[in-house]
Amino acid sequence: MKYIIACILGLVLWANPLFSQLIGEKIPPVVRLKEVSKDPKAVVHLNMRQQELYTVPFELKDCSNLQILNLMKNKIATIPTWFCDLNTLYELNLRQNKFEQLPACMNQLENLLHLKVEKNMLDATVFDALQGLNKLEHLYAQLNRIEAIPANFNTLSALRNAYFSDNRIETIAPKAFSGMDKLEILNLSGNKLSTLPNSITQLKGLQNLILAKNELETIPVVQKGWRNLTVLDLGNNALRTLPDLAELQSLEILIVSFNPISELSHAVSNLQNLKQLFAVETNISDAEKERLRELLPNCVMHF
Repeated sequence: MKYIIACILGLVLWANPLFSQLIGEKIPPVVRLKEVSKDPKAVVHLNMRQQELYTVPFELKDCSNLQILNLMKNKIATIPTWFCDLNTLYELNLRQNKFEQLPACMNQLENLLHLKVEKNMLDATVFDALQGLNKLEHLYAQLNRIEAIPANFNTLSALRNAYFSDNRIETIAPKAFSGMDKLEILNLSGNKLSTLPNSITQLKGLQNLILAKNELETIPVVQKGWRNLTVLDLGNNALRTLPDLAELQSLEILIVSFNPISELSHAVSNLQNLKQLFAVETNISDAEKERLRELLPNCVMHF
């Protein structure tokens, strides 16, 4: 059991956007405001992490060449309109502040590639604020109050990584993922999803899909969209059955632990590249376990 927990923990860490920090990525030193005022146009990378800030400092207004800004772990609740003129920004970290909404002018940050808004109080209106961010590739929005993913999410067509774990998401619009072929990592764990739209199975570039800790009873029939999927985490749901997963020929890790599922062989029989199967705390019988071992002799299985 300890080995199983270690494997799952390793997968969670590997999919965690903060993993680079956990393994020792160097964080630039905090820059004081008086230093910014000396030569604002020379400021390219600015770290103002955990400075007890209640507003975005006005001194940043003249930082016309600013590319990376870290404002995480402050107490900021609003973004002033002048901030949206800082259109050289390509990485913005607003993690762990007091935001309930983001301003409509956010779409003026046309060069933004990385946006971190985890651990705020944002709801589904955040997607309206992101309209027009056509270059955005990485969106981290865990631990907010998002209740739905609307259809206009699919306008973020350059998105590669999207993290929405530990929100309150109950619904996803049918076409929310339509045309998002560049999406590689999608984390929707820790929400209240009971169904998934068919458009999620059409994500051609998807490599990692994390759907753990929801209320899913089944998933849509997979056709041609998940051919590049290597990790599928369906742990801790209400799954009693799975559709045929034969199209997932790149799948290496499948997690169905903590589900009332009793039969898997029909779903995974053709997954010859599967390396690890986690099926802890399920209703799978001993006979079914033996059948799975015979079908997938090269797969390490955890029951």
